[in-house]
Amino acid sequence: MAGLHFWYPIFFLYFLARLPLVQVLQLEAIYYAGVVLLEVPSGWFSDRIGRRPTLLISKAAHVVSALLFATSGEGDFALLAAAQLFLAAGFAFTSGTDAAFLHDTLQSSANDRFERLEARSSRMGFLASAIAAAVGGVCWLVDPRLAYVLTAVASLAALLLLLKMVEPPRSVLAAPPLRQLKNCMQDLRDAAVWRLVAWWAGMIVLWHIPWEYLQPALQDLSGDTFVGVTAGVHWTLAMLLAAWAAGLGPWLRARFGLSGTLLFSTLFVTILNASLWLAVHHQIMTIVAVALALGRSMPRAAANAPHRAALLSRIGEDRKATMLSLQSLLGRGLFSLTLLLLAMWPDRDDQLAVATALSLVFLLLAVRFLGRASHITRVGAERGKNLPQ
Repeated sequence: MAGLHFWYPIFFLYFLARLPLVQVLQLEAIYYAGVVLLEVPSGWFSDRIGRRPTLLISKAAHVVSALLFATSGEGDFALLAAAQLFLAAGFAFTSGTDAAFLHDTLQSSANDRFERLEARSSRMGFLASAIAAAVGGVCWLVDPRLAYVLTAVASLAALLLLLKMVEPPRSVLAAPPLRQLKNCMQDLRDAAVWRLVAWWAGMIVLWHIPWEYLQPALQDLSGDTFVGVTAGVHWTLAMLLAAWAAGLGPWLRARFGLSGTLLFSTLFVTILNASLWLAVHHQIMTIVAVALALGRSMPRAAANAPHRAALLSRIGEDRKATMLSLQSLLGRGLFSLTLLLLAMWPDRDDQLAVATALSLVFLLLAVRFLGRASHITRVGAERGKNLPQ
């Protein structure tokens, strides 16, 4: 049920129907700033208080957020900003805790079992997103607010389901906040850990750029009347492909190595972001960009389970959620700054040109730090911190 956000394929269009583009980007920046403020406290709360209470707070925030979005009207920047803050709380309190919940439950099992089950969980989440996208596209024709009402109902159902779950056993709880942060900083001295964290944080920026600009590209291609349905169909197909890719993650890691899998993800998203920029100038590139965007979630889906398995195997059970929250904090903070940077240019062409340049720079950094030539499947070799192959 975590993937049943029916507003995914239409949220940007929903915002644009109420606010100008610059304010929409500001609204997105508010969301990411809210996540930045809540990421680490929510991770520490999960490690200290428990996984189940943290997830209950997350679902309650999603319910409130969806209802606020549904009641917003044209020009309601303040109400939409409040909804974005509750949405930020919902995702922040989920971030890292879901994986830590599963990892704690499988504490006595082999690490590859977590990787397989995490991949299966990810696949189910993408399938749920595919269903939600199909319904969300139809909601655009009927009443866009219905997508948020359905999201509130799904989040409430997830909350009720969580009430029936039990907290997984843990032998060690999180240290006080400052000591917990210090322990996580010590973990980051591991060459493999900081590379994994830095890569995921940077990819949060690259993965989210297509989310912001795909819907306007679809609008250019299909027109105003059918853009909601087109976005819903496109999102559904993208989520189905991502669900398929999620199941391939463990196989890709075994076949090409973890670094090879991560570098492929980086390369694909860089090409996608460049195609969205070129689509502004050439109609044929709009078709290419929309086609490539069908696979926009595949690299993340494939990398998710291998990445989390490698990272969590190096982190103590008392700080798993905190470390994942720090990772997400860094990424979302960078994306919030990226949105503010892009908002400096009112024209979509200039914004996408800057986004493409950032993508290329990150690709070069990924090649430099994740692997070079024959060492492409090794990370942190100079410190003897090889990742699983």
